[in-house]
Amino acid sequence: MSAAYGVQGFEKASLHYLQAGVILEQRTGSITGNRLVFDGKVYLGLNRDLSNLTETQREIHWLRQGISEGRRAHLYFSSLEYLELYPDLSKAFGTKNSAKAISHYILQGTQE
Repeated sequence: MSAAYGVQGFEKASLHYLQAGVILEQRTGSITGNRLVFDGKVYLGLNRDLSNLTETQREIHWLRQGISEGRRAHLYFSSLEYLELYPDLSKAFGTKNSAKAISHYILQGTQE
């Protein structure tokens, strides 16, 4: 992706990923395509400060900022609550590492 979009081309690369990787190719494991952790309507409802953004811009916002800010993007999943619920994960990842919490939940947590 960096060869195609350059080091500073995150916005274009993200848009490509969201459109091609998630929508067209139906890639599994994609975060915004995974309805266990991301629901665009819920994300907007819980984060009214993003109402001026398009749906794609909100998805990009969540990937770039929302995750690291610990913003909730699903009614039934909160990365910060997940870390609170499992002290072993908090110890391993830290109490605010939403990205690792989400990754763990998608890859392992839903199967445990």
